[in-house]
Amino acid sequence: MTIITPIHRRILLATNRRYHSKRLSFPVRKTPRRLQASLASVQETYAPPPPSSAPLQHQFPTPQTSTGTSAYPVPERRRRRWDDLPIVTPLSRYQEMIKSGTLRSDEHQRTIVEKLQALHDQLRDYKQPPVTEIVVRTPSFLQRLFGSQAEPLPDSPLDLPKGLYLYGDVGTGKTMLMDLFYQTLPPNITRKSRVHFHAFMIDVFKRLHAFKATNPPGDDPVLPIARDLAKEATVVCFDEFQVTDIAVAMILRRLLECMLKFGVVFVLTSNRHPTQLYKNGIQRSSFVPAIDLLMREFDVTDLDSGTDYRKMPRALSNVYFHPLTPEHSTEINKVFDALTAHDGPVVQDKQIEIWGRRLKIPESSDNIAKFTFA
Repeated sequence: MTIITPIHRRILLATNRRYHSKRLSFPVRKTPRRLQASLASVQETYAPPPPSSAPLQHQFPTPQTSTGTSAYPVPERRRRRWDDLPIVTPLSRYQEMIKSGTLRSDEHQRTIVEKLQALHDQLRDYKQPPVTEIVVRTPSFLQRLFGSQAEPLPDSPLDLPKGLYLYGDVGTGKTMLMDLFYQTLPPNITRKSRVHFHAFMIDVFKRLHAFKATNPPGDDPVLPIARDLAKEATVVCFDEFQVTDIAVAMILRRLLECMLKFGVVFVLTSNRHPTQLYKNGIQRSSFVPAIDLLMREFDVTDLDSGTDYRKMPRALSNVYFHPLTPEHSTEINKVFDALTAHDGPVVQDKQIEIWGRRLKIPESSDNIAKFTFA
């Protein structure tokens, strides 16, 4: 009596499988005569396929390295450049905001967005020329008398897009349109600036002070400052363009003129028409050339459509809380907590230095601050 254990059964099955596989796959030895006969039969029946001019489905161009050898072929989908990708434009973003309910449809406002779209399209093909270095020389007496600079300005680029000057009363959506344009600038515009005009002029005056501290008296500071600003930004967006100071009025014309010569594109928003700027100001006649420059070099557009967007219903129902009661203080704290919920931790009594002075902030986060009127 023979007992087959599981181990024996496995050995027996493996042996049978190996034996049968050898029997089935045992090669047939062919003699040279049989081999020649089989090749002849294949040659008689074989017909090569017709040549095809269609390229292979997965054939990619093989790049060459510096040594002349073929590099590893990269799939074409990895070689897409930024200009092959879909670009967000002011008009497409505006339509998305209307579709999502963030904005209401306004035909007049859409006309303004179409102007922003036209400037956006021009900027896609615009390349600012290199800003050349300028040797600042002290102007002569006649040059200072007639207002000419010691160094001649370069000619404006032939393909310089015309800037936009958008003006309108408060609540007409100037800041929203400015943000819409700035956030959708073409990818080729890598140097850009969006700044409040008051902050921009503070920066200009700081540069003027630094220039006068390091250069002899009488040297022209506007030209090198305009050159440095042109190197920092190809597109400059000014919000709340306003002239109320004689110092700003005296320097603004030459500053804008020089930056335009260096190929800078401007988009300005203001509450006033250019002819109403610095109205009844001291020595306004010296500012008139700046007004002529704005009217000549910018597309002046009125934003007023009869709609005050500040009065639209919003989630924040109260803007002012009066009188200051414990209940109102609680509501103000709720608003502050809501604004700072996703803006970093709230810091107590933070101090920052501004123009040599230390400012104490009672409560602040990364971008929100709360002060008292005391």
